[in-house]
Amino acid sequence: MEKSDSIERPQLWTSWINCTFKPGLAATDFLHRWHQTLGQLHETYGTDTPSQKCQYLQFLNAISFHPDMELWNCTDRIKIGIPNLMDKVYEDFLSYAHGMPSVKIITVFLARSSTGIRTEKDGWLRKSLEHTKTAYERHYGLQDTVETDYRHYTFVHQSNEPFARTGETSKYFANLRAEVEKYDGKLVVVINGWDGLTTDRHSVVKLFSSQRDPITVSYPIDSSPMHMLAAFPALG
Repeated sequence: MEKSDSIERPQLWTSWINCTFKPGLAATDFLHRWHQTLGQLHETYGTDTPSQKCQYLQFLNAISFHPDMELWNCTDRIKIGIPNLMDKVYEDFLSYAHGMPSVKIITVFLARSSTGIRTEKDGWLRKSLEHTKTAYERHYGLQDTVETDYRHYTFVHQSNEPFARTGETSKYFANLRAEVEKYDGKLVVVINGWDGLTTDRHSVVKLFSSQRDPITVSYPIDSSPMHMLAAFPALG
């Protein structure tokens, strides 16, 4: 266990401070780079982005436990001062950890129209999604330990027509997948009706095939088995 931990933390260190141990590296150079990175991270807190808080704590943990600290060519006073400074900063900003989400969930409420122009249908579709969101929250509730980012997406497309790989909807889902992987989170897609996204099996594969984690498709308990088969036939 100790071995794997010692391997993981230097990787966090390298990605954040861009500085690994070198025999000739001065402690003053380390402190300069550390303060630079700390300042940049501290400025981001005005955006209240949960990922920045997670990354900040990872940064603190990485530098606090850096395995090469004792090998640095510097005075004992500086060697002692560096971890003490780390501890002080960690305590000062520990409050950011309280209530911090363990996982970020992006929940997309999605509504589709088979005909018409999107600019004309958008208002009606978004209004229907407000009802969907209310019903979803009533049924599933909210998890206090999870940061949920609610999104709305509307589009005009025939349910049985394949999505173009370079089309707007395909790009939208590609961006969602990239964001979920970046935040190490989860993606939930809530649709209006059994055919609210697509009934084309190949489109489902295109939209989710690169997803890192298994995909769970949930239906309301009153959904017809015929609808379930029509909407999502076996993907194998």
